[in-house]
Amino acid sequence: AAKSAEGSFMAVLSMAVNGSLVAVLLVGGGMLADGTMTPGSLTSFAIQSAFVGLGFSGLYSFYGDMAKSLDAAGRVFRLVDGAAQEARKEGFKAEDEVKEE
Repeated sequence: AAKSAEGSFMAVLSMAVNGSLVAVLLVGGGMLADGTMTPGSLTSFAIQSAFVGLGFSGLYSFYGDMAKSLDAAGRVFRLVDGAAQEARKEGFKAEDEVKEE
């Protein structure tokens, strides 16, 4: 279910990015035809927009990696806690408990 949601999100995001690029080029093309914008200005805007988009893409990737890392760390801590509880049930004591006696 998570992979399906991630795939759907990426598809919608890709469509939005491509749609916005087409819109910029259509509006920019109209402005070029009217003479209110130069080809260099349109190119500059498109390139700067791409850099901003790449920055947000990096943030999304970082968030995904962080969520996966936190989930993995939680599983490791649950395993360690479970092993410690099993050891206590069998009569073994942790180092801290031995030092206290």
